[in-house]
Amino acid sequence: MPILGLSEATLRGRSSEDLRKNNREDQIAHGSWTTLEYFMAITVDAYMAGLTCRIPSLHLIAWGGPMEDEILAICAMFSDALPSHFRLALRPAHVDYLAALFYERAELFSSLSSLELRLDLADMPFDFKSFLDTIGTALQRLSIASLQVEIKCLTHLSSKRSESYCRSIGTPRATCYTLEAMANEEIEGRMRYFLKKVPTLRRVTIAWGQCVFSVPNHVITMDLDSVPHISERVGRPGDKYWQDGYHNWGIAIG
Repeated sequence: MPILGLSEATLRGRSSEDLRKNNREDQIAHGSWTTLEYFMAITVDAYMAGLTCRIPSLHLIAWGGPMEDEILAICAMFSDALPSHFRLALRPAHVDYLAALFYERAELFSSLSSLELRLDLADMPFDFKSFLDTIGTALQRLSIASLQVEIKCLTHLSSKRSESYCRSIGTPRATCYTLEAMANEEIEGRMRYFLKKVPTLRRVTIAWGQCVFSVPNHVITMDLDSVPHISERVGRPGDKYWQDGYHNWGIAIG
C-alpha cells in the first residue's frame, strides 16, 4: 500500500515537471508495477512520482498550490491510473477544484464508480449549504454509483479559532459550530438532491463530526439497493477514514 511523501531536500532545485519526466523515463527503462491496488499521496508528490501503472484505488490530498497546478496533477494521475475508487481530501480553499475537475473534465473520470470527498474545516464561518450545493452541481456529469462526503471540524487547530464557534471543547457541554450547522441541514433531502443530480448514484453517505473525536459523530447512508434505504448511526472504530486528513500528515489546515 504505497503512501508517498517526498522530502524538500530531494526536490530542491528541480521542477515538478522535470522530476515527473525523469521518474517516468526511469520506469520505462527499468520496469515498474503493472498494478498498484492502492496509492496515497499529496497531489504534487503524486504528480512528480509519475507512476505509469494502473491504480484501482487512488487517494490524493490537495496540497494548496495554484489551482491550475493541482488540477494538472490530479488529471495527470487519472490518465494513467484509471482508478475505479477515488478519495480526495480538501480544505475550504479547494472547493472550487470540484467543478474544475469533475464537471469541466468529466470525460477523464469515466473509470470512476466510487468517489469520496473529505473536507477538513479549520476556519469559521463556513457556508455548508453552498459546499453541498457545489458537490451536486460539480458531479452531475459523472457516472458514479457511490458517493461519500465527510466534513471534519478541526477548529481547535486554527490560530483564528473563536470561542464563539467552539465553546467548552472536549466537555459534554461543548458547542461545535460544525455540528450546529449540519443539524440545520435536511440530510435526507440533501441525499435525494445528490441522487437527482447524478442519476447513476445508488449509494450516498454523509458523515460529519467534531475535532476532538477519533470517529464521526454522525454517519447517514441512503442505499437504494438495501432495505431500509436510509440508515443512521454514530461513528465506530471501524471508520478508519476519519483519521486520514491533513493534521495526520503534518499539514497546516488553517
